[in-house]
Amino acid sequence: MSENKMIKSLADLVELVLKWCCLGLMALIIAAMSAQIFFRFVLNAPLTNTDEIAQIALTWLTFLGAAWIYRNYGHITVDLLNLSSPASIVAAALKVFGELVVGVILVTLLILVAEAAPLALKLRPGTLELSRFFMHFLPLVIGCVGILVFVIEHVWTTLAALGVDRQRALRG
Repeated sequence: MSENKMIKSLADLVELVLKWCCLGLMALIIAAMSAQIFFRFVLNAPLTNTDEIAQIALTWLTFLGAAWIYRNYGHITVDLLNLSSPASIVAAALKVFGELVVGVILVTLLILVAEAAPLALKLRPGTLELSRFFMHFLPLVIGCVGILVFVIEHVWTTLAALGVDRQRALRG
């Protein structure tokens, strides 16, 4: 199996897992809030943990969803340069540079999470008494790792496309 197919297969698997996790989290949020509304206003017996469950699910959804949409460039971007040929060396260099900057920021974030993790594991706020690590740091780590997989895929495909276009130009 070539490197391109291996990277694409890994990215496809990560995207599929992220997509299903996000859909499950959205269903959990809807179920928790619907149960809260039903129990509070229909049965007049409010549930105690539904707000916290929805809040944690939303945090997870935010970080996992950010990774999911990153693969297909669904995040907000600003085009500063309008390059006529997307396969040009300048466009490819700018794209790779941008991806590498994202990668460096994510690795820095992961290092900071690793340093703060011992304290976050001890903190257990809320009625569910889940650690701050589970509530905030773990989804952040999973999202960062997912985005890093997609950064590698983006860089690899950009460089591979540039190499193919250069080979065609040299032959033609």
